[in-house]
Amino acid sequence: MLFRSDNAEMVNSNLGRGINLVGFTVSPLPHIASENLDRVRVTAFSTLAIPTNIDLAMRCFINAGGDAEHREMYASDFQPLGQCIWPTSRWETKKLYADDFIIALPSGMAGRVSSVAFKAVALAPETAE
Repeated sequence: MLFRSDNAEMVNSNLGRGINLVGFTVSPLPHIASENLDRVRVTAFSTLAIPTNIDLAMRCFINAGGDAEHREMYASDFQPLGQCIWPTSRWETKKLYADDFIIALPSGMAGRVSSVAFKAVALAPETAE
């Protein structure tokens, strides 16, 4: 199970443009009774290896459910890295940045997260200098 609210799951994933995903946490959020939904917060931790002039957006995917044949995939919306406040083009090397992704799940699924994945895309085309 990947439910570790007190420990980050360490990864080493190159997102492109000098940005690396180095870890994440998965933690439950309060159940939404009126909509019969569970929610989880996935916090992704990223670093910048080299300065970039491109801003990235990222989407989080989770698999939840029973055995491999009965798992369902759920995803967040794409969102700009830097929590929409501090774009990656302003990031500094050797610093750790955190981004939260909230994913809604059917009731009873929040405790059954089995895997987490991410996809990043550039927000604007690269420009020649």
